[in-house]
Amino acid sequence: MDNDAIYVVQEKISLDEGGYISNWHCFESATGRLIPVEERKRKLIHTQYNYDFGSEKVECRVNLHEANGYETLQCRILDQSGTEVGTLWFGQHHFEFDYEAAKEILQKRAKSIRERNSAPPGYVEFSQRYLSADYDTKKRLLVTSFRQHYKTVGETGLGDLYAFLTQQVYDHLKRDPDFIPLLREIASDPIHHFDTDSADEIFHSMLSNLRT
Repeated sequence: MDNDAIYVVQEKISLDEGGYISNWHCFESATGRLIPVEERKRKLIHTQYNYDFGSEKVECRVNLHEANGYETLQCRILDQSGTEVGTLWFGQHHFEFDYEAAKEILQKRAKSIRERNSAPPGYVEFSQRYLSADYDTKKRLLVTSFRQHYKTVGETGLGDLYAFLTQQVYDHLKRDPDFIPLLREIASDPIHHFDTDSADEIFHSMLSNLRT
């Protein structure tokens, strides 16, 4: 790899057990002088590539792997207020980095990371859906969650068969007047009974891992 300032040589060292490892050496194009890793490190510490995509900003700095001389880009994803919402490693190594060519890729990845990391946690989304629903929809949401948990525990043998509620969900829903009656209704359904467990035993098991 070559540009106006430096050329890069990839040294491949074969391993006895098969495969190889690579070392990366940089030379001045004009003189052929090998640029020591420490010198490269001092120069690269000031190198940063900035992108402003409106809803996301990206700051990429060069990370030099001192053991093998490899240069990669570690990028911070910022929202409009400048708050970090995620990070990513840019797959292409720095030696062949093209600022303009990387723009579209980084924009897509930055948007995806910001949206994913800014989304409310699953328990918040579930609680919001439950609290805005009518009685029948509330029941359907709880039954679906209960049966998914029941099925997972039955298949893996890990966990309490009936304790499908997390503390976060319980804390969000416990003041809803329909919540406890719905749990008792689900516990009373014979389809949810394992062996000789009673409805009351199932109901108390639902709450067994919670601070109530």
